[in-house]
Amino acid sequence: MKILPTTIANSFHAVTVLFADIVGFTELSSRTSPAELVELLNQIFCLFDELAEIHSIEKIRLFGTCYAKPRN
Repeated sequence: MKILPTTIANSFHAVTVLFADIVGFTELSSRTSPAELVELLNQIFCLFDELAEIHSIEKIRLFGTCYAKPRN
């Protein structure tokens, strides 16, 4: 139990949030070995990480993995 509850959050006047979904992921995961699926996801997330770095986008974690870039 916290004695003095506080909110840990930043605020921005404007942000852009990207949501991405892998179409057919459920079917793909049912016919792909766990090791191959993890490797595929790792490749995808590495590409997103590279793009985030190139474009100075901040990766934030809400659920799963999310990226957001505060607007100036």
